[in-house]
Amino acid sequence: MKKLMQGAGLIVALFFFTVSMSAQDRKAEARDPEKIAKLLTDNMKKKFSLTDDQYKKAYDANFEFISASQGLRASEEGRAEKVGKLRDLDSARDEKMKTILTDEQFKEFLVMKTENREKMRERRKSRE
Repeated sequence: MKKLMQGAGLIVALFFFTVSMSAQDRKAEARDPEKIAKLLTDNMKKKFSLTDDQYKKAYDANFEFISASQGLRASEEGRAEKVGKLRDLDSARDEKMKTILTDEQFKEFLVMKTENREKMRERRKSRE
């Protein structure tokens, strides 16, 4: 009976370890700049009817922004410095998008950014 309980305990522990590792893999995958840039650019393609050339350029701009912003988040700098640099990165991406997108697409891009920021604020509030 004791061996049966130990075996069952081992199986349960192994199950929870596997589930935990799987969740960590998904979190790491969710932070992959290439995947994030692809999802964002795919969404832009649907919403703004991007041409293939626009898609490639927008992907490059998004990937550069996401990679730099993730690197900034991981840095040891203070919060105020990070916010300032993040704004600079965002402005640089906007300037690139202005040259990639048509005027109408760029207006829609700015609306999309505003909506995404609002959603992010709501998610933060719900966690508190």
